[in-house]
Amino acid sequence: MKKELSINGKFIFSTTLFVIFIFTSLYSNGAIIFNKEFSPYYIDSTIIINENDTLIIEKGTIMYLDTNVNIMVYGWMFINGTVDEPVQILPVVDTTGWGIIEIDHPGANCEFKNATIVDGRITTRDVNLKYRNITFITRQNLPLYTNVTRVIRGSADIKYCSISGINKGEGFWCGDMKNAIISNCYFENIPDAIEFTYVRHSTIRNNQFTNIPDDAIDLNNCNDILIDSNFFKHINDRGMEIGSETYGSSENITIRRNIVTYCNEGIVFKEGSFGEVTNNTLYYNNIGISSIELVPGTGGSTVNVQNTIFSNSQIQDINIDGLSSIIISYSITDNTTPLPGSQNIINLPDFTDPKNDNFSLKENSPCIDKGNPLSPNDPDNTRVDIGAIYFDQGSAGYDSLNTGISSFKIWPNPFSNILAITANIDKPTHINIDIYDLFGRHIVSLYDQDVTERPNFPVFRTDIYPTIKNGTYLFVVSIDGESKVFKMMLADHAIHE
Repeated sequence: MKKELSINGKFIFSTTLFVIFIFTSLYSNGAIIFNKEFSPYYIDSTIIINENDTLIIEKGTIMYLDTNVNIMVYGWMFINGTVDEPVQILPVVDTTGWGIIEIDHPGANCEFKNATIVDGRITTRDVNLKYRNITFITRQNLPLYTNVTRVIRGSADIKYCSISGINKGEGFWCGDMKNAIISNCYFENIPDAIEFTYVRHSTIRNNQFTNIPDDAIDLNNCNDILIDSNFFKHINDRGMEIGSETYGSSENITIRRNIVTYCNEGIVFKEGSFGEVTNNTLYYNNIGISSIELVPGTGGSTVNVQNTIFSNSQIQDINIDGLSSIIISYSITDNTTPLPGSQNIINLPDFTDPKNDNFSLKENSPCIDKGNPLSPNDPDNTRVDIGAIYFDQGSAGYDSLNTGISSFKIWPNPFSNILAITANIDKPTHINIDIYDLFGRHIVSLYDQDVTERPNFPVFRTDIYPTIKNGTYLFVVSIDGESKVFKMMLADHAIHE
């Protein structure tokens, strides 16, 4: 039998005396708890949490919020979902949405874990916000500059989350802070998926952006930002926009080990911005990298590019205006127009299977060992390769089983958000690949097919499986009934700092 509970702010606080002895917060005088036992909750009025109280939503809880209903928190808030029993915060009226969770408590630490939030938004002020495995689904007709999550000052630690939109509103916005991190997240059909304004010493790493209607990453007047090991595909405007015509230039921006595909422009530095672009793969963009002064009087931009692949640029590899510069070295293009700079190559990069997003290098690629010799070695301790994914010359071949296969490779190890798999076969065979954790729990069946020629394995991306965390995993490869286990380690950052 479904339980219904209509709650308003007055009723919530009348229950505080009943729940305070069940849970005593380390941070506040009282706790307001929603739990699975009395779920689902139907909430028709705004909830207000006072500065001495804590709102706790326990695992398995389902909450339905009516149109324009908000949760206003002046104390603390925690969502304690689990992978098996996530919290769900849902609208009473589909696509219309509810309102906003707003947390305004200077210095408060608020953590949200394992939840699905549909057609609602979150804003924090001066709060240390932590997300783990939060799924946002937004189907509302949100106005421009309206963010799914807006973190004003305080701090942001956002990992293993996703936003799926309908080309309205914007994604995660962080402003006026240091040490923000957004990693291992997935964004689809949401404009300005990640935007930083006045942010310093922060990291955007191991995220995936697909079908983004505007820019994927937008940095406005930011300093010392690392954009590392992200994957971009089908970005209507710019994969990365560095610098803002409104807020000013961004400086000391490091863009490293990213795969940027099918964008109008892959990477843009503008309005007096500058930074380093190293070991990236740019594929099938109209323009690979731009360095420009878009607004007169804001100044030209400067970009230093090395160890980077430009492939299938539809208009041009680089775009420079008269006030800006791009310095390119130890890079490769398959365009007939040479890249300006020293030690650059004109040749095909020889990707494994770019049409299926596999941008690993084949063993005869001209990119192998051709990067800047002064750059740190690749993890296999050989000279750095050109491109985002290095060719592991130290990986052991899978040639102990010769029943139909001559070699099998999984690399790199450790890996971050992308793992490449290749095989050469001598005769028709059956290949099965399963992934387990160290407790023997099955994670996913990655491949199970008969093959008659060199197979195209799907690229394994951790952002497709948001419950996979850092650690060691067992890749069990079976060929015609014989098996071998590859122990692979997942790390947030598998490339040398």
